Amino acid sequence: MASRGILRHPKSSTAGDALACEDLILRKPLAGRLLDRAEGAVLLRVNRADLDLEYLLFWANTLSLGADLAQVWEEAFPGEAMPGTGASR
Repeated sequence: MASRGILRHPKSSTAGDALACEDLILRKPLAGRLLDRAEGAVLLRVNRADLDLEYLLFWANTLSLGADLAQVWEEAFPGEAMPGTGASR
């Protein structure tokens, strides 16, 4: 998992790494706060059409966050199976 872009401010020479939305969603459960899980669910809902679910699932499993991601998915889409898993939580 790595940042996947460079952010440049149009009125500055400053540049920095930017996280992909998928990476931000994966970092939310790591914080361990209820607010972060809720924000993860919002990110899923708002960005659903543009998410790379294969990447998201790969890294969730690699980082042992599969159960956490499933909980956030259930909050975002109650009763709907997370694509690529075959079941909802």
